[in-house]
Amino acid sequence: MLAQTVTPAPPMTVSFSSSSATATNVSSKEIVLITVMVTYKEQSDGPVPAVHDLYFKQGGVPAGTMQDVVHPQTNMTITKVALTYVQFADGTSWGDGSDRFTQQAISRRPTIKDLLTNAMAAYQSASDQGLIDYLTKYSGTESGFAKTYLNMQKTSGTAAAVAQIQSRVNAAQGRSF
Repeated sequence: MLAQTVTPAPPMTVSFSSSSATATNVSSKEIVLITVMVTYKEQSDGPVPAVHDLYFKQGGVPAGTMQDVVHPQTNMTITKVALTYVQFADGTSWGDGSDRFTQQAISRRPTIKDLLTNAMAAYQSASDQGLIDYLTKYSGTESGFAKTYLNMQKTSGTAAAVAQIQSRVNAAQGRSF
């Protein structure tokens, strides 16, 4: 007798309109990375990836909750959205995450974690000015995290920026890359 291979059901259901899309976590696990392929009516060169890395977000996408996966586009019409990859907080996954966009998101995590951890260390050793100096030094980096927190520090104060940075560091504790 031949063994049957069972393909697990997708851990998220995707809903979309002509201008945006959401995915609902129908699994029992917290999700920290989502990749979807989006097809637009106006684009002839194939689907476009949209990767959402929630690794540094407290709670990720909990079971039963919804996450925006395609933000509204004013000049493009969505015709299809396909879920291709999901990574859970425990490090397990569903789908094929071998595309370069998903791999880029995953490979940036150690750098971002270092940036956030070092920002906290700069604040702890030299208070407000230490944080400002550190974030200013790294505000031009690829991740955009430093610039985001520097802007937050300027508009909402150091306490708000430190709270957000610490929340991101805490979210990553215990998660595998």
